[in-house]
Amino acid sequence: MLCNHQTSTDITHGGKEPGDLIEIDRKTYRHWALFIGDGYVIHLTNDDDSSTSVAAIGASSASAVAIVKKQKLKDVAAGHVWRVNNSLDKKWKAKPSDAILKNAEQRVGEKIRYRLIKYNCEHFVTELRYGQPKSRQAQTAKLVAAGGSGVVLAGVLGAIVAALVSVFSPRTF
Repeated sequence: MLCNHQTSTDITHGGKEPGDLIEIDRKTYRHWALFIGDGYVIHLTNDDDSSTSVAAIGASSASAVAIVKKQKLKDVAAGHVWRVNNSLDKKWKAKPSDAILKNAEQRVGEKIRYRLIKYNCEHFVTELRYGQPKSRQAQTAKLVAAGGSGVVLAGVLGAIVAALVSVFSPRTF
């Protein structure tokens, strides 16, 4: 459950600092981005023009290609609830913010192999902040599978895939 909720329109909240991780609640999964200042984030997403698309491009295949983009937080959040989440600071030391930002900016436009469990948007931003590509969502899915609850894992992954399919479906306006 998210706490300290911010809406996507509250982009001037004083709690965000450059280099902070932003967790966006998309109901069935969390999308992650790195706050870089002035209302912008850098995140791993699909290669279309939609700012609301997520990096869960692997919905129809084991892996796909994602792209690193710099976009307004309000556009990426697209009305979903978001919060600053640097909870891994308790486990790892964050890199200096200038190093995080320099590395993130250099990666904008880079195409990366996206794998739902092995390298997703959360892996990407934790690697930028801590030098460790970690995804608690992926770890949870792996733990459920290791515990013999394949049906639960299938349900969790099915919900993620369903959400992704809806994100990547053609839209008419």
